[in-house]
Amino acid sequence: MRRPRQLVTAAWDTVIGSDPGLLRLRTGAVAAISVSLAVLVLASLAAVRGEPVTSVLLGVVLAMMSSSLVREVTRRDRLVTSALLPLAAAVSVTTAALLAPFGAASTVVFVLVMFVAAYIRRFDARGTAVGMIGFIAYFYALFLHAGPDQLVTLIGSAVVGTACSVLAREILWPERDTAVLARLLPAVRARAGAVLDATRAAVEDGELSDHADRRLRVRLRRLNESAQLVEDRVERAGDDRLWPEVSNEALALRVFDLELATEEVALSAARLLNASRRAARNGGAPVAPPEERRRLARLLGVLRRALREDSQISRGALAAADKLADAAEGRPAAPLVKAIQMMVRAIPRLHPDGAGDVPEPPAAEDETEPAASEDASDAGTTGRWPELLPTTRQAIQTAVAGGVAIMVGDWLSPQRWYWAALTTFVVFIGTASRGETLSRGWQRLIGTLGGVLAGVLVAAPLSGHHTASLALIVICVFLAFYLQRVSHAMLAFFITVLLALMYGLIGQFSVEVLALRLEETAIGAVSGVLASYLVLPISTRETIREKLADFSERLGTVVDEAADALCGVAPGDGLIAEARELDTATTALRLAARPLSHGMAGVSGRRSSRRWIRAARACDQYARELAQVCYPLGWLTSAPEALREDGPEADALRQGCRLIRDHLELLGTALTKPVTGKLESAIPLFEQVAATGGDDSDRVQRDALHYLIRIEQTLLAVLGNKGSERLDQARAG
Repeated sequence: MRRPRQLVTAAWDTVIGSDPGLLRLRTGAVAAISVSLAVLVLASLAAVRGEPVTSVLLGVVLAMMSSSLVREVTRRDRLVTSALLPLAAAVSVTTAALLAPFGAASTVVFVLVMFVAAYIRRFDARGTAVGMIGFIAYFYALFLHAGPDQLVTLIGSAVVGTACSVLAREILWPERDTAVLARLLPAVRARAGAVLDATRAAVEDGELSDHADRRLRVRLRRLNESAQLVEDRVERAGDDRLWPEVSNEALALRVFDLELATEEVALSAARLLNASRRAARNGGAPVAPPEERRRLARLLGVLRRALREDSQISRGALAAADKLADAAEGRPAAPLVKAIQMMVRAIPRLHPDGAGDVPEPPAAEDETEPAASEDASDAGTTGRWPELLPTTRQAIQTAVAGGVAIMVGDWLSPQRWYWAALTTFVVFIGTASRGETLSRGWQRLIGTLGGVLAGVLVAAPLSGHHTASLALIVICVFLAFYLQRVSHAMLAFFITVLLALMYGLIGQFSVEVLALRLEETAIGAVSGVLASYLVLPISTRETIREKLADFSERLGTVVDEAADALCGVAPGDGLIAEARELDTATTALRLAARPLSHGMAGVSGRRSSRRWIRAARACDQYARELAQVCYPLGWLTSAPEALREDGPEADALRQGCRLIRDHLELLGTALTKPVTGKLESAIPLFEQVAATGGDDSDRVQRDALHYLIRIEQTLLAVLGNKGSERLDQARAG
């Protein structure tokens, strides 16, 4: 039975692990603070001027929206974007007010506003923010039936609301990159500890059940997400160090080191337990006897405590790991013990004075060419519409879907049709394929349905209780933005509850209004999905193929640079950066394939898509470990003696890497049809190199070739189209 202190520590680990760096907490809190300030200021001004409470609605909504839409890295850029938002709102509100007497013209311009707002997303985060605010301002001008006499009030409300957002975001709760890094490190440790907990439980049980395997995969993915957040913050922080004696680049490498060591512990344990299961099935002796498993579990427990308590690994733990390694030499448990040794040496490096002997990474060379735009949405063209940029295609889809939604919504309710238009606009945000649009549409519909039911239960009893309603509105704002990255359905749920409370405040609440919102939401979602399937459609598989091409190119780069490092042609000082780029490409591929494995869009392709994602994650892990082995600073190994550039070993290594490149080029084709014919394997070539390595380079070459072989095995498994069982066998070795 756990002690109270252990329960509290475990609960805290869960909190910081579920929200690395408390980034979602800050997003929700800033939105709630912005709304609270806007309500306080604008309601006071409205009371002084004798205006209705609805006159402040636009400013409150802009305060809420701009709190999360303004996402630039530098404070100057954020302030510039914030200054543009009231201007965009003023243009939209003025246009809507002047066109109010002309119903048809107002509707046509609304569709045009939808087109422009989607089109300017190509201009990175600033374009997205300005477009979204412009659309929302026009939407609320229609919602409030604004006329020219209300323009001063509405524009002033927009300015005040945006100012409240700036105050909350930049002054009351500013985001400092070093502070975020300081909060991210405990999250990395917590998530690494969660992986160790799952691994230790499996080792103690002596088997890796299907449930335990799924849990381990999920926790490894979360650890990887936290490590990527650290990498992102390191880039944003620049020269602003978290620890004076350690550069941020070195800190990122320490996190990389711990992540790989933790993954290796988990996967080595999985291989050991799978081998034990196969031996037991064949009637053989246990691969890992109970006593050996107990020693391994105890050492994993020591590592877990060190991670949780942010402490140095004791000399006793080091001695125990080395002793266990000597005892396991030549046994099936040896890879797991080696991985534990890696982690024993990696954990202290996440302490400011825990790795003073770790060398700094080399300084990055100056870039001679301008960096590419960070906005991936227009980085290239996709699918069957190569002449159109993705934002242009999506703007056309949004306008067509919006027009259809307005017509059908107006037929259903001439007073509330704009809810359908809003849903249509929202379902296209952040989507790149029709599968993603379908997923976003049904999530919004499900969230709205739940929000309608909850709104009836909450808003009806609170009708007339302004203080309680306002308090709940602020809570709904916080929860909506806190959970928006977790699920779009949760965002829709709390926004719908918020609207029910707001209708209660202005005396317009009724079950019929909420039911109508649900119907209009359904119209908007269906219109958006139909447009994504019928108007310039881009299938999810086409998007996956594009992401897969990027993944393949980056994986090939890591393989080639590792070969150059092993052959002494290049120092390999860019390997870690290339491995992180591969990590990002793997995440993008997984997110692009998400509609095929979740929800309605994933009914038919769930198994095959998950097999492909497992292949990508396996190759990603092996490539990162390959980069670590060949990295010149030697975090875990000494630098290898170079293979002779003109010798047969180097030729065999190069030929094997070329075969890996060839197999990577086949991945896109294999998405739609099996690869026919027998593929030439690179494994014999790598084994040839391993057999001729010299004494000094044996260790590094053996480890590097091991990971190259793993990459090739995984590629052959997925290209062979033999199902996930073969892939899992390849990963387990």
